[in-house]
Amino acid sequence: MSYQRTTVAAALAELLSTIDPTVAVFAEPPPSFNPPAYIVGYTRHVDYDAPSFGVDRTDLPVAVAVGVLDGARMDELLDAAKKAVNESLTLGGTVQSVRVRVQEQTLLWNIAGAEIMAADLIVEVRS
Repeated sequence: MSYQRTTVAAALAELLSTIDPTVAVFAEPPPSFNPPAYIVGYTRHVDYDAPSFGVDRTDLPVAVAVGVLDGARMDELLDAAKKAVNESLTLGGTVQSVRVRVQEQTLLWNIAGAEIMAADLIVEVRS
């Protein structure tokens, strides 16, 4: 099994869409969106054949975006996504293993004039 971003991103987006029907979910970064949203980003890197031959280890960011004053909501969505990903183990058989490895960089974004707060969950994928 080798890493294919579009397949993994689609499986992640499908999983995340089950968390809360009021949250938009994107399998790739959209040109614009309204928060709250889960956004599967682009691959940060791929370690081919690591830790063993035929297993690729990848870090894939998932942004959690909310309104700039919705810090508590962001914490809820981060926790819910982390729990869902870690409990899925293989994204329904799409990968060998998956887990949230770290949370990074809470940032303020300006999307089409709207202020948005976002943080990334870094999802480690082995496929």
